[in-house]
Amino acid sequence: MNAQDIKKRWTGFSHANVMNREVRILQANMKKSREAQHALHNDPALVDFHFILGQEPSCFLSDGEVVLQGTNRRWTTFVPNGRRQRYPPVRSCIWASREMAVTQLQADSADITAVVAYIGQRRLMIVSGYIPDLCSRRTKEENLEALTSRLEMINGLFQSELLRDPHTEVVIAGDFNRHNPLWGGSHISSTSKQEESAPIIDFMAELSLQSLLPVGVLTFESDAGRTSTIDLVLATPGLTSDLAKCSIWGHEYGSDHRAIHTSFWIDTEAQENRERLLLKNASWDKIREAVERQKEAGFRTDDVDQMASRLITWVNNALEAHCPRAKPSPYMKRWWNEDLTALRKSYTYWRNRARAMRRQGREDAELRNTAMQAKRLFHRTIRRHRKLHWDEFLGDSDNIWKAAKYLDPQATSSFAKVPPIMRAGTEGEFVTENHDIARELLHAFFPAPPPCEQEDAPASYNQLPWEPIAKHEVEAAVFRASPDKAPGRDGLPARVWRELWPVLGDEITSLFTKSLETGKVPREWKVAKIVPLQKPKRKDYTVANNYRPISLLPTLGKALESLVAERIAYLVEEYSLLPKTHFGARKQRSTTHALSYLCEDVFRAWRRKKTLSLVSFDVKGAYNNVATEPEIRRLRQRQIPETIIRWVQDFCTERRACILVNGFTSEVQDLPQAGLPQGSALAPILFLFFNADLVQSAPRNGSSMAFVDDYSAWVVGPSAEDNTRITQDEIIPMLEKWERTSGAEFDAKKTSFIHLTRYREAGRDATTPLRFKGKEIPPNEKVKILGVTLDKELRFKAHLADKAGKATKVALALRRLKGLKPKSVKQLAKSSVLPVADYASPIWYPLATQELMQLLQQAQRIAAQAVIRGFRTVALSIAEVEAGLLPLEQRLHNQAIAFWVSIHKLGRSHPHWMIRRQRICRRHRSPLQRTAVMCEDVQVDGVLEVKPYACPPWVPKPDVVMCDDEKHALAIIEDYKPGQVDLYVDASVRSGRAGVGVYAMPSKVSISKLVASSTQADAHLTELLAISEAANWPWGPTCMAVGQDGSPIHASRIRIFSDSQSALQSIRSWRAGACQEVVAEIIKKLWLSDVTLYWIPSHTGFIGNEEADKLAKAATRPEREEPPPRDGHPWYLVTQALKKAGIT
Repeated sequence: MNAQDIKKRWTGFSHANVMNREVRILQANMKKSREAQHALHNDPALVDFHFILGQEPSCFLSDGEVVLQGTNRRWTTFVPNGRRQRYPPVRSCIWASREMAVTQLQADSADITAVVAYIGQRRLMIVSGYIPDLCSRRTKEENLEALTSRLEMINGLFQSELLRDPHTEVVIAGDFNRHNPLWGGSHISSTSKQEESAPIIDFMAELSLQSLLPVGVLTFESDAGRTSTIDLVLATPGLTSDLAKCSIWGHEYGSDHRAIHTSFWIDTEAQENRERLLLKNASWDKIREAVERQKEAGFRTDDVDQMASRLITWVNNALEAHCPRAKPSPYMKRWWNEDLTALRKSYTYWRNRARAMRRQGREDAELRNTAMQAKRLFHRTIRRHRKLHWDEFLGDSDNIWKAAKYLDPQATSSFAKVPPIMRAGTEGEFVTENHDIARELLHAFFPAPPPCEQEDAPASYNQLPWEPIAKHEVEAAVFRASPDKAPGRDGLPARVWRELWPVLGDEITSLFTKSLETGKVPREWKVAKIVPLQKPKRKDYTVANNYRPISLLPTLGKALESLVAERIAYLVEEYSLLPKTHFGARKQRSTTHALSYLCEDVFRAWRRKKTLSLVSFDVKGAYNNVATEPEIRRLRQRQIPETIIRWVQDFCTERRACILVNGFTSEVQDLPQAGLPQGSALAPILFLFFNADLVQSAPRNGSSMAFVDDYSAWVVGPSAEDNTRITQDEIIPMLEKWERTSGAEFDAKKTSFIHLTRYREAGRDATTPLRFKGKEIPPNEKVKILGVTLDKELRFKAHLADKAGKATKVALALRRLKGLKPKSVKQLAKSSVLPVADYASPIWYPLATQELMQLLQQAQRIAAQAVIRGFRTVALSIAEVEAGLLPLEQRLHNQAIAFWVSIHKLGRSHPHWMIRRQRICRRHRSPLQRTAVMCEDVQVDGVLEVKPYACPPWVPKPDVVMCDDEKHALAIIEDYKPGQVDLYVDASVRSGRAGVGVYAMPSKVSISKLVASSTQADAHLTELLAISEAANWPWGPTCMAVGQDGSPIHASRIRIFSDSQSALQSIRSWRAGACQEVVAEIIKKLWLSDVTLYWIPSHTGFIGNEEADKLAKAATRPEREEPPPRDGHPWYLVTQALKKAGIT
């Protein structure tokens, strides 16, 4: 039977599961046990499986043929082509359902079995492999050869199949007998084991393979109880996106290996490709003109629904007329063009003529050669266009972030097709139609809310004042959104509103103002298009709860949500409305800050010879299950203005949604309790108010914290038993009360409990479990808090092993990207690979040993090799230098120092303000204290505080114009009108002094002033002080200028000219840096004044600039008075001290 016959037979195959597009594979190591193999083949649950990939089967030779014991008639048996000289003769096999049509590939090995099968139009290569374990009787080189020879054989088979069909995909399952954090997770913390598995990592990188089994799932358990992960399932990216399940099979057959069940749901039907806007080809000038013409009909401002609808209508009409739409073929790629279409037609023409001639029994050699040449030209041009398109795409620095999505296999597979979903309340009953799948997912995402008890609430509340929104706030919110992110149901991405802001800015501002004033959200903005995403590390994606919803909302509505969120965030920080230990969704309160706060409490407890017992909780459905009434009540209790409260109440009620499944969009449905839509900028900050009371209720002899919805509490005491009792009697009842009054519910399955101690005396540890929601929660050896795995002694072995595996996976994906410039690969490595390895490094790096640090070197090596495209044998140190990457330890050291420095910028309202003031101890030094020892010679006390917000959001930024060049600057200066005041500013830092100069034209009034010593002000700060001095000019009615006849008149316009780009950029961006206080002072001085700031080139002959320069230098002369002292030390002095001491 040839390949075409096989393909036809499989394509027409009518097995029920295949019609449902499911392909089921079981991997099973039989341990050479006859009884286990008989049990396997007599399991009726395997009737719906299509392949069984066996390793170490029970077999023997009979007349030179391999006989597998126990095989029944339902299976076609495939064994390797090679034979071993001793028992067993083969160590791998494949059983394929007799309904399947497959062909075996020739592999000269007793450990490799490979077949090819067709599924619809998909061609799959399926491999069962066995790698001999590490044997002490063999040398290291022999063990390495045993591994690499088998991997090379599989690679050779796959490359041969790719030559036959470049779209061939492969799934490899087997007993690999090697360990690595990439698949073993935190169980693997030995660098020697990493070295043993390095060839597998390289093999996966070369074939673009991904491991399908969740990291850390144990696949082997010996009779003595030793466990490990040595059985793998690897697949190419195309199959990974079709994965429905990869988990341990629930049936046991008597082997010491666990069987693994893998299912793929392969859709053979092409999805409809919908029309999309080609915004990159839009004629924006014509679109703006079209919108302007429609505005002439008027814009009603009495109803927010009509206002929003009118805006959408205007924009859609203009886009319909002047923006092309694309409806691409599902088979057409972006690199395809009209030239290729013409070549295809030419080839088809000559091929058809040659075939017609052959049908007539005539052979025309010239015609046949013409057809062959047309085919070669067609295929050669395809290859050239594909390569050219990819090179051009990656050559544009703006596109490397689009390529970066390929670096995270989990991120790309999250958007995979949704397989049939198990019907709620049933066992094994699946819904297969897209509309039924959508209904099941919607019910899982938005279950009926639990009952909610009423809280005692005061009759009235004190509320903070509300300032009306300004146009610049609306503009900032519109431009803050990512321009090309997926839009809501209206199909208009944020780029549309950016481009149309010049003509619709006033109308959008009016709509936002009306919405907030009336407390009404346009109805269409409350309709979400929900996209289900796979939750990471789930074994079975046929269960609806293993998906999470992302709400795609209208981008204009999201801009208003962003504006409201920014207002609330400012009020939170300015008036301290939330608990100090509430982290996340707030400036200066990252995961690293939260973990550092916890670690400081742990080490403080250890120094007092006590044990800290930590319990962590997770809210079910978090955002989706936020009840509106408790949310509104808690916003009022914390003094949020009534304007925001009314708007949020309407935002959270009467929400509707449709759901997108495999290209199908369901009907819009009302949601029983929508909560806060995931994907909204407003959701995180509102959730902080929802659980703020819980965070504020700290237990006795302990504390608590939360990172948005992740809540943790701990108790400190002399014994673990006492801590368990206090946790059970105080923390658990407190949570249960909060549940009842909030309409929320904690997930007992995700609750974790641990006793953190380094003391080994009796009573320091305990096994007594907590009882919560009818379940027992025993204390664990390790728990994961905010992405960091904490073990009982805070050694971080499990955490580093886990991060080493994840970083390696991303590094392997980076190495697969071809065609990128080294500069772009380096940028991707720094932004995608290194952050995975370095996550929360200031917490664990000061405590990590050299041996543990070596776990991360594998990812560092692969990333460096990806940058330089060097050989695998290139030394790591050389690869790092050539790639321009800092050595691992130096990079982590710098990050720890940077975090230690950053906490000294925090104010009194931050929990780290007290932590930084504690003395350094000799015993049980915390990570922060260990870092502080490295920097004990650097003075950081008294440095300037950096606040979360320099100014209120409603205070406008001054207009800043950056002149293109000297000619542009001259044109602006010469554009002088009577009644203007032009102020030129400059700064000078020399002779230990910092001076500023201000020169006014045409009045020639001047200021020369000494502002600080050079130890307290660098050039950047002094330039800002010069602008601040100019901002002291008497604005308003008393500000005078020179009229056309030379007489004094009231100033109509003020222009300030500076030659410092950095100073003007700081003012333009409100950068929260070391000079934040001066920037805020300038902005407040210029508020409500008609002042424009200009940058002009220095020392180019402009009279005002030259005069200001002379005045600034004159201020620094030694005969002048001593410079006045300034409050606080600038941050650049700390940076200089660290560099001088060789610390960074």
